[in-house]
Amino acid sequence: MKIGRNPCQNGGTCLTKYQHYNLIDAYICQCPKSYFGPICQYRSGTIEISYDDENQSVTLSGDQISAT
Repeated sequence: MKIGRNPCQNGGTCLTKYQHYNLIDAYICQCPKSYFGPICQYRSGTIEISYDDENQSVTLSGDQISAT
């Protein structure tokens, strides 16, 4: 059963799990492929990391991280 307000992110589907004290509906998020977490907030996948020995830097998804 779907609930009215969807707290799930990234296209997740909110499903009623049970009713707590007849006041608050508890829910679970059914996440689409490649997403996980309580509200589908995390993305799973592969990250490529390369090390540039000359500049002593690590490249992670386009962001520069200095190495020591």
